Amino acid sequence: PAVEPGRAAAATKPRPRDSELRPLHEWRVMDIDVAFAAEGLANTATSSTSASSLPAWERTIIFSNLPPEATADQIRKALEYCGPLQYFEMCSEWIDWSASLSSKQPVANLEDGEAAGGSSGVQQPSSPSPRYTMLYAIAEFATPEGHSNATREALRVFGILFGEVEVSFTKSGKRKSRRVARPAFPQAAAAKHSLLLRGFPWYSRPRVVLEECARKLDGEGLPACTLQLMNCPAHWLPLESLAVMSDGDGSVSTQQSPPSLEPWGGSLSSLAAVLRFRSFQEAFLARQALQGLRVDGRIVACGFPPWRPIVCSMDSLGRSLADDVLVDLPLPRMSAKYEPLSADPVLRVGRLLAAEGEASVVEASAERGVAEG
Repeated sequence: PAVEPGRAAAATKPRPRDSELRPLHEWRVMDIDVAFAAEGLANTATSSTSASSLPAWERTIIFSNLPPEATADQIRKALEYCGPLQYFEMCSEWIDWSASLSSKQPVANLEDGEAAGGSSGVQQPSSPSPRYTMLYAIAEFATPEGHSNATREALRVFGILFGEVEVSFTKSGKRKSRRVARPAFPQAAAAKHSLLLRGFPWYSRPRVVLEECARKLDGEGLPACTLQLMNCPAHWLPLESLAVMSDGDGSVSTQQSPPSLEPWGGSLSSLAAVLRFRSFQEAFLARQALQGLRVDGRIVACGFPPWRPIVCSMDSLGRSLADDVLVDLPLPRMSAKYEPLSADPVLRVGRLLAAEGEASVVEASAERGVAEG
């Protein structure tokens, strides 16, 4: 589809940190590729405990930009007009994270029901009301027809409307409120393969972040995996490559080139990271496993990016693509520096124009869909 995220809202002028046009405001963001052992992941996904709570990707949506004061019953009722639901979860990890920033306190270590984004963590909206909220839900329909109804083009572009009281302030500081309609956007889970991590201490290093993620995934019973930092040039020029492997038995090994770096020798730290998986199921299981992740003593927020995939017509170097593609959370220009260039997530789902003289990149979306099936 040529018209998707951001284009319907492009005519407006939202605040830069309060819209889909600039979702990430961190100065530097890590782009991490996560690859699980195929056989081990298949066993994990088919186990009795996982299979009962793992939504089917072909019937699941991410429902984003929900009103901050919305209840689970209101959201379920709106979605049930499209079809009956089989699984539903309100995800408030980003509301909790935002609240921790305003209170200058680390993200709380919630109980099991809340750690995965329970509705009990939903708080009242702050003033003024945000243009795009961080509250979202994961919903699995009981039938393919329900999923098809919810992901119609009109709903994906213009959303499902919810009533909301919008709060604003005049220049003199007078508080104003009015009743408005907020559009909530359904996103097909097939396009959501990424997780966002936020809240690292400013001094945390990429190696520490990858190692802690690998230990957490391994400790929660997921199979052996490899985490590779794809945008090393964005962090510090001497850092050529970084990969961390977990063996599935609690041990973690690291491969870094060069092997040793001066601890304070350059701007190597990041405040956020994007984990890219092969499928929605992998991302869903990893999100559950990474709740309560600690990096350098601080609990890090983890969840699906609530924003819709972005339409990209160029890669990170500004080279034109043969066709526009949808990318889930492309990085800001400061962080989108990849080595090799084929590691660019835009080139994973698109290909360059033949005139650019580059070899075509086979679209990965069909392969991922087969893998998910």
